[in-house]
Amino acid sequence: MCALSDKRGLTLIEVMMAMMISFIIFLGLSETIVIAVNANVQNALRDEGVRVAESEVNAVRTVPFDNVYAGSPSFHASDNVARTFRLLSMNYEVARTVTDVDANMKQVLITVSWRRGNRTDNTAFTTILRKR
Repeated sequence: MCALSDKRGLTLIEVMMAMMISFIIFLGLSETIVIAVNANVQNALRDEGVRVAESEVNAVRTVPFDNVYAGSPSFHASDNVARTFRLLSMNYEVARTVTDVDANMKQVLITVSWRRGNRTDNTAFTTILRKR
């Protein structure tokens, strides 16, 4: 008698090996997705921090020259700004430092910092104000 040689199906071991390989590939891709989402959120937080800093620089430029000094009632040394985006509420701390360059010029350093998890990031802008 001749043995049947029908090879149209897969054995249980072949199916299990294919599932194991697919599972290992999926684990690798899922870690990549988590890293990409985390980087995307960090970039969005940084972009929002830059927007906060830009709005602070624009606000400083509207304050009269003589009112821009450390401890001025119209020019606070630090503030907190709350922003919500992508269902994420974030507090940005804004610090301002005024340096007198000369009698007609002041340098204002705006530093915006934020914290997410164990990581603290910041961005800084500098603007020069001239007396008119």
